[in-house]
Amino acid sequence: MVFYSESDYNDYMKKITTIAQELLLEVNHKDIAVDFTCGNGNDTFFLGHQFKEVYAFDIQQQAIDNTENMCRYLKNVYVHLDSHEHFDKYTRRLDAGIFNLGYLPQSDETVTTNADTVITTLNKVWERMNYEGRVVLVLYPGFETGKREAMKVEEYCSTLASKHFDVMKHQLINRKDAPYIICIDYHR
Repeated sequence: MVFYSESDYNDYMKKITTIAQELLLEVNHKDIAVDFTCGNGNDTFFLGHQFKEVYAFDIQQQAIDNTENMCRYLKNVYVHLDSHEHFDKYTRRLDAGIFNLGYLPQSDETVTTNADTVITTLNKVWERMNYEGRVVLVLYPGFETGKREAMKVEEYCSTLASKHFDVMKHQLINRKDAPYIICIDYHR
């Protein structure tokens, strides 16, 4: 991916994050949202202002601390040091969810999300999604592990039955390996 400056990259990341969040605003029912990879807490904070309840997950204590600090005044946010794969221990239903795949910014780049766990979690989501809902995934193919993960997750998403799923891809096609979004609408 070629960016001319760190500022260009940061501007792009703000855009991709804003698009992902705007896609979640379009959800009809805003009762329960899940931030499956809370990281620094930005999406959790956003969701906390839009949904009645928000459940956030990460496996790294640093991410939990960052998210809890950012959301400290929000009484509707529940942050858990646990894999997103176990979200169903904390909430049985949801209307929306978001995944930011890859690694926690400014931390250990060897601790990454895993496509198999993401797919397992998505399969649980479909069982617990309210009548209709949306999941947004932000994929980061700019490093080798992220590239493999993106390919596997995208392959899974392409097999979802069109009777119950609409899967959209939002991607810059003129920037190799730029982060991109997969948006999945679910309806029974």
